[in-house]
Amino acid sequence: MYLTVREALQIGPLREASVIAGARGLDRQIRSVTVMDTPEIELWVRGGELLLTNAYVVKDEQARLISTLERVHARGVAAVGIKVRDFLENVVPQLIRVCERLDLPLLQVPVRYPWVEIINSLLGEIINRQVRVLEYALEVHERLSNAVLEGGGLQQVAEQIAELTSSPVSILDANWEPLVSVRGEPPAPEVLDGLRREMAGKSGPSGEGAGQRGVRQRLAVIEVPGRPGNAVAVVRMAAGREVYGYVVVSGLTRPLGDFEAVGVEQGAIAAAFEILRDRTARAVERRFRDTFLFDLLSGNIGDRDLAAARARALGWNLAGPYVVAVISLDDPGVWPRRDGLEAGRLVRQAVVSALGLQAGVVWLERTDGVVVCVPMRANSNNRILRLLGEKLKRAADQSHPGCSVTLALGRVHEDIMGLAVSYREAKQALDLGRRLWGGNRVILYDELGFYRILSQYPLDSEEMRQFCQDTLGPVVEYDRRTRSDLLKTLEVYLDCMGSWNRAAEVLCVHPNTLGYRLNRIQELLGVDLNSPEQRLHLQLALKILRIGDGAGLS
Repeated sequence: MYLTVREALQIGPLREASVIAGARGLDRQIRSVTVMDTPEIELWVRGGELLLTNAYVVKDEQARLISTLERVHARGVAAVGIKVRDFLENVVPQLIRVCERLDLPLLQVPVRYPWVEIINSLLGEIINRQVRVLEYALEVHERLSNAVLEGGGLQQVAEQIAELTSSPVSILDANWEPLVSVRGEPPAPEVLDGLRREMAGKSGPSGEGAGQRGVRQRLAVIEVPGRPGNAVAVVRMAAGREVYGYVVVSGLTRPLGDFEAVGVEQGAIAAAFEILRDRTARAVERRFRDTFLFDLLSGNIGDRDLAAARARALGWNLAGPYVVAVISLDDPGVWPRRDGLEAGRLVRQAVVSALGLQAGVVWLERTDGVVVCVPMRANSNNRILRLLGEKLKRAADQSHPGCSVTLALGRVHEDIMGLAVSYREAKQALDLGRRLWGGNRVILYDELGFYRILSQYPLDSEEMRQFCQDTLGPVVEYDRRTRSDLLKTLEVYLDCMGSWNRAAEVLCVHPNTLGYRLNRIQELLGVDLNSPEQRLHLQLALKILRIGDGAGLS
């Protein structure tokens, strides 16, 4: 699209110019032409200019002329064209030394040509090239658009790019994982690592050398390790901060030409469109899937045949025994996002990975974790369920090391409508288990024991409150008034099966102190702690208090 300095020397008055320094930079690209009419010219250059000057504005400041060359080089000027007048003859040797050191082409321009003649000839060629490239871009765009509209997908887009560049092409996703490869295998891991590092440095100027500032920042080229003269090019598919993936062109033995680069970039746009379209389609499908599964688990679908038909439409066969596992983050607020993903999605990925390719596994992401429906054998017992639970919990733990996860399992049910029952059981096990034993564990519904029965009744009912008040009220009031902890003492004593020594050890008190507290409890409640029936009543009241967050006592 743009002229190189070498090509510019074949156009118009510059045919008579001579390169007096910086010949190693003749392949720099000229994007525009400007004239130095102020000593602070570096403030107005943007990179890629051929800077024309007779140095008259600094004719009495030769040192300033030298520093100006260094500053415009730093700004990305492609070359400097100078008319050597009498007042410059003494400083020319210094200019040559500076430009040789910077590889900045210094062109001696014939004095007789006006600047406008040089500018018009070069800009005319640049504009003509841009027009030709634009026409080609439109042609390639139409060609790729037709391929996409005809349903060719990423495969056809890659084929078109490979034809335009006569090279192997791979399209990768945003994580550098290959999606499609044509005319060859995807680049080796070490090549991809090099491309990843190169693209990481593309957030600012392109880094393609002076004179290239801002040119095709999405495009990077690296040499294949161990294969001199063999290069790989990559174009980032991005919109704003969103990266959709990468197009990689392999096996290059020469730099991409302007037309080839345009072809690759147009291909990247078409590939990004395909990826976005596929992502949108999957998002819509996932929304339908999640809505159906949520309705099924919540019991909102009461017709068995309708549920089975909707499941089949989504490619699911939910017939046969299933168990539902609820995996919940104990403190979702402290769970950081990783790699831009929410915690629920990370847990889901880890859990599904742990289950492998087990057919029939379906899941529903929650804000604090994930619900997984796992097909089971009809005779699966609690031992099998616990092994499954431990396996899934390990996977969930690995998705966020150091954080706390609780996993609850319902019972195995034989029918599609049993999924709602298993889900309800798993949620109940999660809620009760956390209240009773804390989080960061595996909880089976069947292991809740009589707590399952308690949970079926409203714990905040008048009858429950009255039972707790009659059974424990005086101790609760005494603790509140004296700031003591007799209720905890009673709970620990009963949990230790009435063993004074074990209870005293847990409470970190002397057995005599424990004896004094137990006597005080018996006095306040009017009970005999040696009576099995009265101890049962006390334990029931304590469990109701724990499950019901106090059951209205204060």
